[in-house]
Amino acid sequence: MRRVLLPLITAIALLVLPGCDGHHNNIIVPANPSGGKNAGFSNASLNGTYVFTVHGANFRNAANFAVTGNFVADGSGNITGGVRDSVDDAGRRTLNEAITGTYSVNQDGRGQAILNGNSGQVILRFVLESPASGKLFQIGTTSNSVRIDAVGTIELQTGSIATPTGAYVVRLDGEDSFLNTYGAVGRIVFTGSNINGLLDENDGGFFSANLVSTGTIALSSGRGAATLAANGFVHHFIVYFVSPTKLELISTDTNFVLQGNAEFQSSFAATAIAFAAAAPEQVFSLAGFDFSCPFSCPRAEVGRMTLSSAATLLNAIEDIENNLNPTYFAGVDFSGSTYSVGANGRWTANLTNSSGAPSPDLVAWQISPQRSVVLTPTWNSPQTCSSTAWAGWTALWTRRTIPSERISMPQPPVPTRSTPRRGGAPVGTLTPPLPRRSFRQVAFRSSTM
Repeated sequence: MRRVLLPLITAIALLVLPGCDGHHNNIIVPANPSGGKNAGFSNASLNGTYVFTVHGANFRNAANFAVTGNFVADGSGNITGGVRDSVDDAGRRTLNEAITGTYSVNQDGRGQAILNGNSGQVILRFVLESPASGKLFQIGTTSNSVRIDAVGTIELQTGSIATPTGAYVVRLDGEDSFLNTYGAVGRIVFTGSNINGLLDENDGGFFSANLVSTGTIALSSGRGAATLAANGFVHHFIVYFVSPTKLELISTDTNFVLQGNAEFQSSFAATAIAFAAAAPEQVFSLAGFDFSCPFSCPRAEVGRMTLSSAATLLNAIEDIENNLNPTYFAGVDFSGSTYSVGANGRWTANLTNSSGAPSPDLVAWQISPQRSVVLTPTWNSPQTCSSTAWAGWTALWTRRTIPSERISMPQPPVPTRSTPRRGGAPVGTLTPPLPRRSFRQVAFRSSTM
């Protein structure tokens, strides 16, 4: 719930959430990028069908939102077609909306794309690493003073479109109908139109392990549909084909806002000895929401660890930031913590330290021994991310949008109550969500470097 090094490709997205705002906005369009190093980029660098994702917060209606879609760039500055699906946590949905537009790519790879649809105009500010990939970063301002913080990705669609076959590792991030943070990671197997697998799920701090998951998929073009039943609920997704080894997902359910992806599992290490041999050095970054502190505070941490063949973590150290006292923990040593490797590439880590700093446990699924998607199963920080071995670059990278001026804003105490999950029977005693905040509670996005 796609390390640590800054993304090689970043972008600024200035946008109004299509279809989720009630009326249109007049967006102030900045000038196209100019100057910079001549790195050989031009309008011809953006040529083909691209899948894009965006997630963030709209500050006018205080809604968290997600958008996934595709567009066709002609290599000459025109976006000749495409569609987008837009959802937010107020239950609004604008699906299968046709889009066209224009774009400009500067010599240094910085660029701007303008996407037009019936529900409004979106302006993407970006920097390309290559003609095949880019990232949306943030922020938005319109003539109506609408602030939008959003991050996302651009990926070139490659390969022949077909229903996936075999094992894929899936990651889902978002929130449930009570605005509780939600994250899930797992392994699903596509056989024809059928889906079978296992999911680990953290819904607002309630962790469920190895949930049996079943569903279906229909994908005959670049945009299809899928279902995935887990823990008593059937999730419905729009599926975008990126390549034979990757799909982007966005939920259409009104009581969930979920976005994520599924990547082909190329291989996995089945034992600690094999895992330590294949990918011993792990560098990680985590970001999420910590429910163990008053009023649920944002949290971020970075660090590294060495996997030993004896299933212990060596040279393990991290820095943590949250709203607890103290707010910053530097050089937290969790060496001696343990990890275990199970079937089908699933592994877990129990992070402990003697300094009193809060450290999350981890549950993960290997895309390969060098890359994993990771979920924190503990009450603090229900977040997802992805990892890779340091030798193959980095590990555990997640992005979320938190306007700094709202982080420390006090909230009134909220009494606990028995709250039904997903319309079913009450499950334990939950703390209801705090009043809607203007930062995205669960904008956890992973990035593969």
